[in-house]
Amino acid sequence: MQPAFEISDFPAMDRTFRAKPGLQLVYGILLIFVAFLGLIPLWQVWHWFAGGPLPHGRMLLSLGVLVCFPLGLVCLVNSLRGFPRLTIRREGIELESALGKRCARWDSIDNFYLGSTYGGEFRRGKPSATAKITGPDANRGLLRSKVFYLPDQFEEPIADIVAEINTARTAANGNLTSLVNSAAVIEPEALGLENFWVPWLSLLILAILIGIFTLENLFPVSPPVGNAPSIQTLIAFGGLNREAIFSQGEWYRLFTAPLLHANPAHIIGNGIALILGGWFFERFVGRLWLYVFFVIGALGGSLGSILAGPAYQVSVGASGALMGLFAAMLVCSFRSAAGTVSRQRLLVQSLRILLPSLIPQFSSGSTIHVDYAAHFGGAISCALLAFLLLKAWPQGKRLPQQRTLARVIAVSGIVLFVGSGATAAINFPKYDIALIPASALPKSNLDRMDKAASLAKQYPKDPRGNMLLSQKSIASGDKAGKERELRVALQRARAGEAIFGPLPTLTAQGALAGFLSDEGRKDEARQLAQPVCSAPRNTLNLGMLIDALVADHLCE
Repeated sequence: MQPAFEISDFPAMDRTFRAKPGLQLVYGILLIFVAFLGLIPLWQVWHWFAGGPLPHGRMLLSLGVLVCFPLGLVCLVNSLRGFPRLTIRREGIELESALGKRCARWDSIDNFYLGSTYGGEFRRGKPSATAKITGPDANRGLLRSKVFYLPDQFEEPIADIVAEINTARTAANGNLTSLVNSAAVIEPEALGLENFWVPWLSLLILAILIGIFTLENLFPVSPPVGNAPSIQTLIAFGGLNREAIFSQGEWYRLFTAPLLHANPAHIIGNGIALILGGWFFERFVGRLWLYVFFVIGALGGSLGSILAGPAYQVSVGASGALMGLFAAMLVCSFRSAAGTVSRQRLLVQSLRILLPSLIPQFSSGSTIHVDYAAHFGGAISCALLAFLLLKAWPQGKRLPQQRTLARVIAVSGIVLFVGSGATAAINFPKYDIALIPASALPKSNLDRMDKAASLAKQYPKDPRGNMLLSQKSIASGDKAGKERELRVALQRARAGEAIFGPLPTLTAQGALAGFLSDEGRKDEARQLAQPVCSAPRNTLNLGMLIDALVADHLCE
């Protein structure tokens, strides 16, 4: 592009800015040193491929430090060649580094503004400069970035470089009237809530979660396991379970499960994540959209869990909603200009939580199952919503728009949470089932005959009591009584399958099928026996029962 006019004192034509000597060299040496630490897990992985033991999950994850090696090489190449090198030409601007050359003509970029790159835990900002790419005559790099980024790695102060670039751009575009103003540093666009001090909504959500966890411990259905509510208590309060949802139609669990927690460590960890996310994200998108992301993340996490998790898994916790918040934070961070403190802070905080929460740890030593399906469900659903919100977030607006839609989702979320909680309270007595303790179960046939009636009376909702009564009935020759007790046991086992699991149902079904076969009712017996015959015999300890059904020719 030819300039619109000629001027003898045109500023900074063919001016070159060189990198600070030694800075890239230090970075390169440090990165390569860290990369060498990855040789230890790499050797263990190589040994595993050769037939050795599987490395520990954390050792596998530590392989990630190997990525420091190519980064270190890039820094060393930059140091040896004197990169980065910035040149201001009559036609435009050019930035050279080991990764290639970036250039832009003056009419294809906007003015540069001076910002700060996030510098770590203590909020120390490192100066940087960015300009929006506004035209086609600009090399946008491998990531097709829409900004031209300049690091503070030159001998001259970055503020002086920004002023000189803006002056050259204005003069080249022929706008002499704004020549003086172009040298001033341009502030980035202001985003987020003004006068934000405390994440009140995040604290309110945390208070609700703590209150519900307190209720779990005050009104347990069965004695707690250590300091944690039992599985039966979690089911009664609305824990997520595929069997209860699809067989019993209890869809309210999609919204009650994200409000429950399995133990104190569970709610403490989620509470810390919620406050961290709320401190940054509630300020950035406002309280209305923060709550919308919480609702969508909770629903997405629940759907992911029931679609991809084990059939009889009981899942609780706000982790899906929290992963949704951090995924949305990651996407929405790109609303801030590159190089600003706001973008870097949101990126760092979101990735700090997302990466360890979405990567399985390959560890079998923990007794707590991490529901990664819920994590991914919440993260994906909120990331998609955040992407659409980002596209509709106009320039010049501090907060996301589409607030009518946000209010509809927010009100719907409140109704669904409250309504689901009320439904769980109504269904609570259904799962308030006293189970026969293992120590009270009969140990012999004689003991079984003596205790059957008393156990069935003391624990009327436990199907094992009816199974004991059926055995006592057949011993006394009461065939009608045995069939009656077996059918009651099967009905109660099916109704409480979310608590008992599949074993009592299959056991009662197989026993009833065997009885009907002995009575000559083969067709009905075969129909009842088929689910038992196809069940995993070793996993559920059904080997003897399946063998008996096979011997009766009930398994096809």
